[in-house]
Amino acid sequence: MKRNFTLTELAVVVSLSVLVLTVLVSSAHAAVEQAKKATCQDVLRKIGGAVQLYAKDNANFVPCSVRKDNPEMVEVFGHNLNEMGNKLLFKGYFGVKPKGRYDKIINTEKMKYFVCPDDPAVYKRSGCGSYNYFVINQVAAVARKRFGEEQYARILITRDRPENSLVFDVFPYRGSVVKTSAHGDMANILRLGGEVNSYNIKPAARASSIWNWIGEYMDGIEL
Repeated sequence: MKRNFTLTELAVVVSLSVLVLTVLVSSAHAAVEQAKKATCQDVLRKIGGAVQLYAKDNANFVPCSVRKDNPEMVEVFGHNLNEMGNKLLFKGYFGVKPKGRYDKIINTEKMKYFVCPDDPAVYKRSGCGSYNYFVINQVAAVARKRFGEEQYARILITRDRPENSLVFDVFPYRGSVVKTSAHGDMANILRLGGEVNSYNIKPAARASSIWNWIGEYMDGIEL
């Protein structure tokens, strides 16, 4: 005998269907976001591998240059990938040396190696990649004081703290710089020792100063 569903039963069926659909959509979204994060981390691992190879050939130094106003100081911070990009790309540390005139192919080559696959805007604005690059030696760290002195140094792979951040994909600070990541609330970091992992930028953006979030949230230093 055919049985008709009551309104209550229908409501239960619809509610369960909506719940199942919500769970499936949420799971699919999480999987997509995880895949995006993984692609960015793969880019950072390749950069890290190139940096490690460069360091082996250069007395364990990462790609860096001295300040013009003080030759003893090394301090580069921000979307300044020129020093790193030039030394890694055009000396073959990504496995192949680019062919052609430097001034004609430099930007094209950087886009191959320094762009997060899910970055829709930052690399276009920066002109050289999706990532921020941070190197500082002991002289500059001590002179600036705000860096926490020697514990913030990050140019010598075998001497400086391997957990200190070297390249990261978002600059979560107020002002004219970008506050959002291609990965939602998460950002990815390449450490000086070659490890790649992620952190949540929300608490970092609330830090009292730029140097506090670099130290506490990116380097794991208790300030």
